[in-house]
Amino acid sequence: MADPVSHPVSTAYAARVAQGLLADDPAQRDVLPVLDRLVAALARHPVASKPGGLLGRLFGAAASSPPQGPGPRGLYL
Repeated sequence: MADPVSHPVSTAYAARVAQGLLADDPAQRDVLPVLDRLVAALARHPVASKPGGLLGRLFGAAASSPPQGPGPRGLYL
């Protein structure tokens, strides 16, 4: 079984197949590494925070983190 930290989608898929909740499908299995890489890229990409609440917006509080570049490219299946 794949490492749940570095391969979360593969691990979840294998567990559900082992439990009989999903039927193993080679086409689905082929895309698991791509989904695992996307999850890892999303986990590494910081989320920009917003100014806190109404008062922060009214009084122009700056965001606590600078704007980030575009996030990881998604996956179309």
